[in-house]
Amino acid sequence: MLAVLLWTVGCANVALPPDVSKETTSQRLEEIAESLPQTDEFRGDTLTVLAPDAKTIQGDEEAAGSVRGALKNRNELIASSYGMQVEVRTVAEEEILETLREAQVSGTPVGDLLCYSAETSAALWSEGLLQDLSRLPFFSPEEACYNADAARALQAGSGLYLLPDPSAQSYDHTYVLFYDRELVRNTGLPLPEKEVIAGNWTMATFRRYAEAVAASVMNKTSYDLDTDVFGYSSRDNTELLPYLLWCGTDDALFPRKDGGTVDFVTDDADALSEWIQPIRALYNSACRYPQDGGKAAVAFSDGRLGFLFAELEEIKNFYTKASREYGILPLPKGDAEQTGYRCPIAVTGNVLSVPAQTTSASRSGLGLTALCAAGGALLQEAEIQTYITLYSLDNDQTCMLETILGSAVFDFGWVYGTQESSVRNLSSGMLADVLLDDVRFTTILRNNLDAFRAYAQEKFS
Repeated sequence: MLAVLLWTVGCANVALPPDVSKETTSQRLEEIAESLPQTDEFRGDTLTVLAPDAKTIQGDEEAAGSVRGALKNRNELIASSYGMQVEVRTVAEEEILETLREAQVSGTPVGDLLCYSAETSAALWSEGLLQDLSRLPFFSPEEACYNADAARALQAGSGLYLLPDPSAQSYDHTYVLFYDRELVRNTGLPLPEKEVIAGNWTMATFRRYAEAVAASVMNKTSYDLDTDVFGYSSRDNTELLPYLLWCGTDDALFPRKDGGTVDFVTDDADALSEWIQPIRALYNSACRYPQDGGKAAVAFSDGRLGFLFAELEEIKNFYTKASREYGILPLPKGDAEQTGYRCPIAVTGNVLSVPAQTTSASRSGLGLTALCAAGGALLQEAEIQTYITLYSLDNDQTCMLETILGSAVFDFGWVYGTQESSVRNLSSGMLADVLLDDVRFTTILRNNLDAFRAYAQEKFS
């Protein structure tokens, strides 16, 4: 289970360091600067970050002041601590693979750091175009990263090539549960924020709420998709939704063994069948709106759907509508014994990495450490403040946002499954096969486990 660090006062499983709330930003920056590696080796150098959009690293003059300020402070701290200016070389997402291929052939350095989507970055890793971050001088996940356990979620065997960190600004792509407050109030149940704060927002609790919202259709043999009120849905009920439900639990499909090697969680098909039962019951419930894509979002906007799984950036579409009152929630846990929530980040969210061809591995390692240490916690807090300001979140919703951002994590199978079918066939593809087509786990393991283990031995050993 990933150790999740949450900073919210009053939320479940939360501890606020006693002095952080009393410190000014300048004091915290001074402490960060003192904790960073001390060296004058790179004074006068430029730390070059390749990214599809310079605003991710330099900030956007039109963006909210809190995020812009956090980025400015981070870059100025690097400049004052090391005499290095942070610059961005923009290379489009669809061009970076070929750019690094050409650099590899010619032996020409292209820059110090990369900031691209997890899917694109996994493709770069697959072709051997990235460095192992754990081998870089000056770099350590424990020292640099806001959440070192979340960073290890993408560890490829003993190597770390993709670094999820708030400095990459991927929070908009975090999956959350939006809900219609009016529809929930009509059930007589308390608002679900209370369940989250108590640590009881589980698969069973969510099902109870969703079925209560959809009470009018639960006992119908036929229903009207254009007028009836349903419990929940997503933009993709075929593969995305089953995987999101699984990702909310702490049942990692690809746990690490001794030495960092990666394997599938079990050879026992019966154990998998038992683990999936709560998800199967929820997925097969009549409360699930059976249409997805834009129709699910329209049903939610029209007040005919209680809950919608969607990326956090959808808040811009829903919270600007004066006709409905919405809330946001983390994805439900597997059960109340699970110690924290897990909200998966889509593969379109950004991660940091280092190209194989660099001028100085030391500068890349130092730059990555400084970028993360000076950006991680402060950028997350700035994101929270931005959402609060733009969408007038009340105290409960602020707590939910902090809980969500504190538990946002990339999923190993989802990211590496974009590059290798044997990984996908035992992650998102497997759950879709089981829930939609009733394929038996014994068949899935028999057809895919050997291929995955051969791939893991080659790529993750």
